[in-house]
Amino acid sequence: MLLPTPKKRPGLLERGWIALWNRTPSDFRRMSLLSSLYARFAECHEDDKDRLNQVNQAFNLTRDVRCMQFSVFIAPYVWSHILPIHRIDGERLDVYIGRVLKNTPCWLKYGEDEVLREDINHLMRYCIDEQCPLPT
Repeated sequence: MLLPTPKKRPGLLERGWIALWNRTPSDFRRMSLLSSLYARFAECHEDDKDRLNQVNQAFNLTRDVRCMQFSVFIAPYVWSHILPIHRIDGERLDVYIGRVLKNTPCWLKYGEDEVLREDINHLMRYCIDEQCPLPT
């Protein structure tokens, strides 16, 4: 029988980090979430400006792509438990989106879960199309 583990209260630095992020505009958190997830799903790096430009245009994240570089840089640390898109079974996409939502840090959330789910779903489909584009 497993005993319930008590929830750990966040430390001073973690509370400060969360308070700082909570003061940022929701557009900034949306850009941070989607660009870091894109970096993890598509295995993109901060110096890959062409791909970042394309995802920025598709999602209208920011005026300057350089703003996305920090989020892309920290993506492997924030999303270490998330698999790249080519390793995800396409038929279980909804289950995986739920897993991503469940593991999204509170400081990156910028809206209701349904809004996040829709954006993450759109991002995953974008990454799948980028990996295997449909013939035209």
